[in-house]
Amino acid sequence: MSVYVIILIAVVIISWIILRFTMLGRGIYAIGGNKEAAKRGGFNVVKIQFFIYCYVGFLAGIMGVMHVSLIQYSNPMYIVGDELSVIAAVVLGGASITGGSGSVIGTLLGVSMITILEKNLVLIGLSSYWHKFFIGLIITLGVSATYYQAKVRGRKTLSYLKQKTY
Repeated sequence: MSVYVIILIAVVIISWIILRFTMLGRGIYAIGGNKEAAKRGGFNVVKIQFFIYCYVGFLAGIMGVMHVSLIQYSNPMYIVGDELSVIAAVVLGGASITGGSGSVIGTLLGVSMITILEKNLVLIGLSSYWHKFFIGLIITLGVSATYYQAKVRGRKTLSYLKQKTY
């Protein structure tokens, strides 16, 4: 097993612990759901956002060094154009586009599934233009599923409230 896998597992576990078991993690989810509600709920939004930016910068630095040491080549434009794949992986991993929900493990699974999809599209022999099509299709299906779930959840809440008032 490579040392890179160990570093990745350590980063995932630390991020999971922060998001799952700390008040800071609850604050991050609260800000993602509704910034004003988080502020009124007693979270210091500015400090939490400062931590988020610092932590993400730290993680980007670690992963950048790992990437450069793996391919032994540095190009700042290397990932430009792959933003759609990143968004698709996060949506496929279960995160809501509107914010407030998601998990580290889900995102990892989403990245794995997008990578497998892209590699299989290459093996099938499809053009790179089709890659963008399928990634866009995944984003569309993920956002539609999230919207549909929220709509159904809203109906259940509304019917429950109607039953309570009678």
